[in-house]
Amino acid sequence: MSRKIENLVVDTSAFINNVQLQEIADNLFTLHEVVEEVRCKRQYRNLIVLPYDLQVKDVDADCVNFVQLFAKKTGDYRFLSATDIKLIALTYQLEKEIVGTDHLRTEPIIACKSVEPLSHKGTLNCPGFYMPDSLVKEGLAKDEESNGEKMNNEEQGNENDVDSHLQKVPYIEDFDETVLKPFSQLTCDGSQPECDQAYADCDDKVYGDPNDVEEEAENEEEEDEYEGEDCEGLDPCITDDDIKGWITPSISRSRGVIESDLAAENSATVACYTTDFSMQNVLKQIGLNVVAKDGLIIRNINMFVLRCYACFQIVPQTTRLFCPKCGNKTLKRVTVYVDTEGKQHIKINFRRQLTARGKKFPLPRPKGGKHAVNPILCEDQRVPQQRLSKLALTKNNPMHPDYIAGVSPFVMRDVSSRAAVIHANNRSDIKYWMRKNPNEVIKRRRKK
Repeated sequence: MSRKIENLVVDTSAFINNVQLQEIADNLFTLHEVVEEVRCKRQYRNLIVLPYDLQVKDVDADCVNFVQLFAKKTGDYRFLSATDIKLIALTYQLEKEIVGTDHLRTEPIIACKSVEPLSHKGTLNCPGFYMPDSLVKEGLAKDEESNGEKMNNEEQGNENDVDSHLQKVPYIEDFDETVLKPFSQLTCDGSQPECDQAYADCDDKVYGDPNDVEEEAENEEEEDEYEGEDCEGLDPCITDDDIKGWITPSISRSRGVIESDLAAENSATVACYTTDFSMQNVLKQIGLNVVAKDGLIIRNINMFVLRCYACFQIVPQTTRLFCPKCGNKTLKRVTVYVDTEGKQHIKINFRRQLTARGKKFPLPRPKGGKHAVNPILCEDQRVPQQRLSKLALTKNNPMHPDYIAGVSPFVMRDVSSRAAVIHANNRSDIKYWMRKNPNEVIKRRRKK
């Protein structure tokens, strides 16, 4: 049985799924924001009557800044909320206080170095495309010629291998005639007794006394009986390959050793319980422990790169928004894995359809001015600074010794300038040309 985790940081998914965390860890930590995310009455009722102590802890600002910079380097920053970043920072803080930071990474693992080129073999008869018969015949003729050349090269190579092998075999010039004496007695004239006698003489000279052979056979049978103690009672027709699937005492002992090793590996001092893949990726990239639903520690992680679905360019920098080759905003995240030979492969989910959100509507007419809000269409597009007015930037401190009293000790709020009208300080992602988009996610209040 695996040992419990000493300190476990808990995400909202544990309370939603009503996971029995007291069986996984001894000390449980969470954030105040995580408790506020529980809205359902049933889940909130379970949260009140927890059978264990849940400690609510604050996070240091240094740990939050470290996690933010690290998540930007891995490309998961866009998929993480403020609560997710604080949970990762809390796990990093506990690991730093209890264990230390010598084994943790400050830079993420490089995702991708090279990509295999696509093979265009067999595209002549591709369904849905018209190909003239002349081009098809030329392509087939070239394929036959190349295959014939390959076969000829293989045959020549085989002949050369045989000749070289024969040249290496030494030629025996002097041959000992004593070896031929037993064979000279074989007359081959049809007389059976003479042939049997000749074979018997040869067997005696080669194998020795038959009694010795019987004794050796008895010894081998005893050894087989000794080795087959674990397989008593089995069908004698079962071979050694068939026994591999059976549960024998030796196999059970080796399995017990493996399970004990796995139990020792599953123990950890600090870990984080979450089902968010982006959080799991950042945690494992840093070097922190991640716990799954069944309480086991996750050992492997996914690495991501960006792939342009317009020009199929691979971009290792996961912080980019535009393709460096074609310049379009058509980058999608794909998974990269490493095989046993150390070669990196890209895994693409072709079943997932590309979203057409916002592509139905035309782009707005570009506007000028220092407060213009235009959609960003390229990487080197100039963006206005969106500065506030001088009236909005004024500060008032009546307690200052050099304060000059005016009409009112209070600062006037700017509501009439153009910067205030278009809400220049509003950093919302919803632009004015997206307000009529039916694909936009709108939060509707429930009518009571």
